Formats: sequence, structure tokens, C-alpha cells
Amino acid sequence: MTNLKKSKINEILNEFNESKYFTIDDFIFEFPSSGRVLCKIKFVAHDDCHFILEEKSYQVKQKSSFVLTDANYIDKEALFITVSPGDYKKEDCLKINDFHSVSFNIRNWIQRIDTELKEINNNFNIDNISELIKTELDKNIIDENERFTLEEIENMIIKLDRLEEKVIKLENEISKEDSEKIHLVIEDSKNNLTKYPKKSWYATTWNKFKNLDSNLKLLIGFKDSLTNIIDWFK
Repeated sequence: MTNLKKSKINEILNEFNESKYFTIDDFIFEFPSSGRVLCKIKFVAHDDCHFILEEKSYQVKQKSSFVLTDANYIDKEALFITVSPGDYKKEDCLKINDFHSVSFNIRNWIQRIDTELKEINNNFNIDNISELIKTELDKNIIDENERFTLEEIENMIIKLDRLEEKVIKLENEISKEDSEKIHLVIEDSKNNLTKYPKKSWYATTWNKFKNLDSNLKLLIGFKDSLTNIIDWFK
């Protein structure tokens, strides 16, 4: 049994299910059953990105009515968040007033990951993505920091435009909600071509398509087979 109640775990997971930047499969979640750590979250496409929620003790100076009296300190308990990337530092450690602040901090953290990925030019690492995905990407993309060339971006946009045309033709067969979802995935994929390193783009884009409805994936010809990560876009 986890330290956190199921309702609180669901609150955390919902932030990832509703995110416009990534899918829940782009993250690894740990909810320990003992100790002071309540939750650990890692972004699988980059080792430096993590979010830790834990209980900690800290000391507070006790007020005294006597000026010359040595200060006394009392121990207090509080929730702390250790998060990377931080607001302006690589890592922040924040004391929060209550659990209600967790969702707000998760949303900000997810947005900062998106911002940082667009700036990363080196030290990009996807070692925590499943070995099969990593093997497929490593086989096709040798340089960890490689980005799409202008020609590759133009060709990829043409392919994504063709996919969008295919979706438009299928709009009588799919719901309005499904149509909006896939149009959003396609637009997001186009926008990130110039912003993310290649490996990051393929990994996160694959997850976005993978999380579409099964019937919708069948209609557009997307299979969950790992070899499709790069081949499907050729």
C-alpha cells in the first residue's frame, strides 16, 4: 500500500492525462509504500528532469520575550518538492503549504520541461526509454544531439500534411472529439520539429500517436509496433 491515498495519486496522474505538452507515458511514476518520499516522477526522455514530493523536518526559531536569551528552535514537519528543471535554477527545493499546491507545481514543471527541451543542444539522454525504443532510435540516429535539417523538416511536414488530409477524409467515420485529438497531435508534431532534438521528437511523438484511440490508429495506419517509430514517418 502506498503512502499517498488513491485519491491523491489520481490527482497527480490527472495532471499528466490532461497535459497539452506530453502524454502520461512520457513519465515514470513511483509512489513508495514506506519512508518519507510520497511521490517520485521522472521524464523518461531526459535524466535531468524529475519531480519529488516528500515530507521533511525543518527548524523554526522560537520567539522569546527576553532579548538576551539564547534562541530556541523547534522542529516542524512540512511537504517539500524537489524539482528539476527549476524556475530559474537547474533544481529547486520548495516548501509548500498543503497538498493543493502539488497540482499547480506539476503543471509548471511540465511546461518547463517543454521549454528546456527546446533549448537543449547537448547532454540529451534517452537511456530511460524502454530498451527496444532506444535500440531502434540508436540504430537510426547516432548523434544524441542531432536535429532535423531544413530539408528533413520540410519533408516531414509534407508527410504530416498528407496524414492530416487522410484524417479529413475519415471525418465521417470518426467522432468530432477524435478528429480534434489527432489534428492537435499532428500540429504539435509539426511545431516540435524545429524545437526538439531528433530522438526526443521521435520518442514523444510516438507516444502521442500511441495514446490515440485504437480504432483511430487503425484507420490512419499507425501500429504500436516499435519499429514504426521512424519507419512510419518515412
